[in-house]
Amino acid sequence: MTSIHTLWAQAWTYQRELREMYGIRFPGSPRLDEDFCLEGWDQIPPMRREFDTKKFSEERFGHREGRHSEVPRDHMKVEFYPNRGGDEE
Repeated sequence: MTSIHTLWAQAWTYQRELREMYGIRFPGSPRLDEDFCLEGWDQIPPMRREFDTKKFSEERFGHREGRHSEVPRDHMKVEFYPNRGGDEE
């Protein structure tokens, strides 16, 4: 796909982002090979179907235990009213 930056000057910004995120090439567009948003990115473009988001995040951030959730009412009974017995309303 050829560049439209000669018709619309600011198109090069949009084209740089499309190249970086999707891998679309725009021959003739200026500064196309410079990093735009993803500085130092060396993998396939992250918005492509082939990009495995789960694998990337597991390699990058490691495993983390799931979050613990509590019912607010039960949490308040334990934290704020530990000496109260029974289930008073």
